[in-house]
Amino acid sequence: MGRWYDLGVRVDRRAVFAHVLLTGAPTMLGYRAEGSVRVEFATIAELRDWLAVTGLDTDEELLTWEHEGTLSDGRPYHTLYAYPRNWYGWEICAQATEYGEADLDPDTAADLTDLTDPPGAGDLG
Repeated sequence: MGRWYDLGVRVDRRAVFAHVLLTGAPTMLGYRAEGSVRVEFATIAELRDWLAVTGLDTDEELLTWEHEGTLSDGRPYHTLYAYPRNWYGWEICAQATEYGEADLDPDTAADLTDLTDPPGAGDLG
C-alpha cells in the first residue's frame, strides 16, 4: 500500500485510523491527545509487520524501545514500543506486549490436583 499523502501534512484522524486498519490488524486504536494516536497489536511480530508495510521501519526518526520483565503473578512479558515522529501529521504511539506462562508453585499444583480427584468421587471418566 503506497503512501497516499505527504507524511508531513496532517490528515483527518479518521483517515489515519482507516490507514492503520488497512495496513495492519491492531487490537486497539485510539486518540490520545491533540495530534497523538495510540495503536496496540496482539504480538510483536504484528507490530513489526505493520511498521514494515507502512515503511515506518526505515524512518530515521522512528524511536523504538523493548522491555522484558516479570509480572507480580510470575508471568514473563516482552513489550515493544514504537514511536514514529510524524505519520500523516500525527504522532503514533504503537505497542505490543506478549505474555508468557508462569509455572505454578508446588502448593497450588498440589491443591489443583486434589480438586480433580476428591475423596469418594471415584472415576471421573
